[in-house]
Amino acid sequence: MELAEEFDGKIKFCKINTEKNSVISSKYSVNALPTILTFKNGNLIGRVVGLPSKKSISQSFKDLVIK
Repeated sequence: MELAEEFDGKIKFCKINTEKNSVISSKYSVNALPTILTFKNGNLIGRVVGLPSKKSISQSFKDLVIK
């Protein structure tokens, strides 16, 4: 994943199988794929449903890293 390389050491990327991890997908109300959940200090701070452009995701992550 290109974004994982771009933000190496700054952001941790995790991927889950929603069928095998139904407890997690229910907890965070993941009803459509893809869904990108953003956490900071263990707290959910953002959600994107669907697939935005790489540029859009990258800018969102840059904003998180700067804060």
